[in-house]
Amino acid sequence: MLGQLQHGELAKAALMAGLFFLVITTLGIMRPIRNAFALDGFAASEFYKVYLISAVVILFVVPYNRLANRIPWRWLIPVVAFLFAIILLVFRALYRDGSTTFGVVFYGWYDLYAAVMVTQYFMMTQLVFTTRDAKRLYPFAIAGGSIGAVFGAAITGFFAEIVGLPNLLFVASAFVVAFAFSIFYVLATQVREEPRSEARSQEKLTAGEFLTVFRNKHVLLIASAVLLTVLVKQLVDAKAGDASFRYSAERAGREILYVPLPDNIKLKAKVYIDMAVEKGLGKGLSALVIFAAIMFIDYRQIGFVAVGLGVIWVVVALAVRREYVRTLARSIRGRFASFEGIFASMGDASTVPVLQQALASGDDRGIAFALDLVDQADPASARPLVKDVHGLLANPSPRIRERALDVLTDFPEDTDWQRVRDLAEDPDE
Repeated sequence: MLGQLQHGELAKAALMAGLFFLVITTLGIMRPIRNAFALDGFAASEFYKVYLISAVVILFVVPYNRLANRIPWRWLIPVVAFLFAIILLVFRALYRDGSTTFGVVFYGWYDLYAAVMVTQYFMMTQLVFTTRDAKRLYPFAIAGGSIGAVFGAAITGFFAEIVGLPNLLFVASAFVVAFAFSIFYVLATQVREEPRSEARSQEKLTAGEFLTVFRNKHVLLIASAVLLTVLVKQLVDAKAGDASFRYSAERAGREILYVPLPDNIKLKAKVYIDMAVEKGLGKGLSALVIFAAIMFIDYRQIGFVAVGLGVIWVVVALAVRREYVRTLARSIRGRFASFEGIFASMGDASTVPVLQQALASGDDRGIAFALDLVDQADPASARPLVKDVHGLLANPSPRIRERALDVLTDFPEDTDWQRVRDLAEDPDE
């Protein structure tokens, strides 16, 4: 993996991996603490009831989106992190052994914290990574998070009895403060330009906008897959490896699914799905499903419900894949595909065929736009399309022939120079 890094990228990769390590370490520390506090007031068989408190996360999505539209991310992210660190200290001061109210409130707050911090981290990567960077550097960042999940859980496991479970909130707060200070350094030394204004419109966010975002079929399918994932996870109450998987393979796959969406809804959809659907609606609906299940079947048979939901998830996943390809094709035909987004998925098996279809479409505007996408991509990602670009050397449009020649200059070793020399006889000067 180190061999993929270009000159000067090691420091950036290490910084971003370190930041994600800090974020996920705090989750690893607090996750068992959250469960222990909640169990103080509930019997193990009634633990599912705390999932209902997580539904309040939905209430914070619109206010957070408004802040994100008004405050530059380079300020919003560290300020929110500092605020979370202070709240952790407040929780420690208010802790009362065996308090049901405290346990339930902390459980819901943890889900809000996890949703906001992880979402903010992936938003911040858009300030630091170019899309060409992202393909090489995301694996390092995600690896940092996977290590953090294990490290955080180990801290709680080894030191809970020594310092006391409530006092580990001080440790978690220290990691959050370290994250906030690190952000200032990273954004001062590594930051690119803020995302384009159309991606962060200043329009007011309302419940109506929520419905507008989810009218997009691709967004709805992503949300459905995430919701089913949460339901199954809560039904089986998976522990081992859950955090590592959720912040590695599952998260990376989800980020790719957002690629073909128009910029004006992409970021809003990410916030709604990561916060409202995954942490809010998902947890609340899980509680209702578990409550309904134990009314009609023995609790030991709930696993069958999870299997049924898992089958539905597979069906939705296949639908997501089909819709991803359709949305990507529409984004190219409609010329709203983003240079900053399309390259992140150039290595995906579904992306290259869509661009091949666009290059062979016969639509001059679509071909020109697809050529722009190929030209902006890194050579390794665009190389599978060189043969298709060669085919455009015989296109009826002189402008397309000229543009194809220009693109081929980036691939001298793959160019059919005989076909290029034949263009010396081209009727267009």
